[in-house]
Amino acid sequence: PKYGELNTNLVLKWEFSPGSNLYLVYSINKAVNGRMFNNFKDFLKYDTLGDWEEIYSSQSLYLKVDYWFNL
Repeated sequence: PKYGELNTNLVLKWEFSPGSNLYLVYSINKAVNGRMFNNFKDFLKYDTLGDWEEIYSSQSLYLKVDYWFNL
């Protein structure tokens, strides 16, 4: 099959007090079905659809907070 896919996550974590954390997550997903690429650079730049090709792409940004309650 002619298929290429890239899934990447970048996570930044900050502990603002003992046991309490703030997370920022950036996620990138890209897939091309129906075409093969010779190198990674061509895959990242590709955005033109052919007759039998599909492109899936998404980007997400998440924020998570953990807080420790000392009871």
